[in-house]
Amino acid sequence: MEDIIQRVRNLPATPTTISPTTFADEDEAEQMASTSTDRDRIASLNAESMLAVRGGERFQLALPAYEKFTTDGTGGNTETFSLSHSVMQTPNTENIVVWEGSQYLGNEPVLDAVDYDANTFDYTDDGTSNTLHVYYISDAAADLEIQKVSTSGNSYQGLYDESLRLVHQTNQSEQPETPDVNSTDLNPVVPSEFEIEVYLDAPYTFRWTDADGDGTSPTNLLFSFPVNRGRGQIPGLRDAVAADMASQ
Repeated sequence: MEDIIQRVRNLPATPTTISPTTFADEDEAEQMASTSTDRDRIASLNAESMLAVRGGERFQLALPAYEKFTTDGTGGNTETFSLSHSVMQTPNTENIVVWEGSQYLGNEPVLDAVDYDANTFDYTDDGTSNTLHVYYISDAAADLEIQKVSTSGNSYQGLYDESLRLVHQTNQSEQPETPDVNSTDLNPVVPSEFEIEVYLDAPYTFRWTDADGDGTSPTNLLFSFPVNRGRGQIPGLRDAVAADMASQ
């Protein structure tokens, strides 16, 4: 085991991050929407080469709630829309962003008002019966978990687990989020063909894009998980990491 650990430390690697683009673009990656109230897998990545999570290094994190509304049939009418969950003022990203169909409107200044006590926003549509896609940061109780999974799918080990309510409230420039990979020497290591999975347990819906085909995206989403991508192979690494995970 010590020989494997030393080889991991000596393996040339390139610093990078796992981001929404990673989950969207790589052949072995996947993005999924969450459904409210359940613990849902919202992303997965099959490691094409060894990855090593950079423990102790900061990463940005904010996952907005998603809701869809339809404006009424009177152009120029200011309407009040009620959000199903709390909307908050966060120091880390835009509190709320809005799309009208496939057109990005922008963040809070494009709205007539946002009431953070009543969890509502006002919007004046110069047209009629348009779809509004709304992504907003909430301080509702929610948990985010990032884990690695063995090739068999039978062994799991956590890489990060935190309350999103606290994450969204905390100024991350002053108190940054960091991966939690200190349980063993091999805890940060994700061998090739292992998976990294992201799970969200929240009362609200999370989406990477809308379900209507308008091509919207949560521009206030933050996700940048720090890893090193290994250049080369280490014989026996998968078995060593799987054994390490099974022993926890």
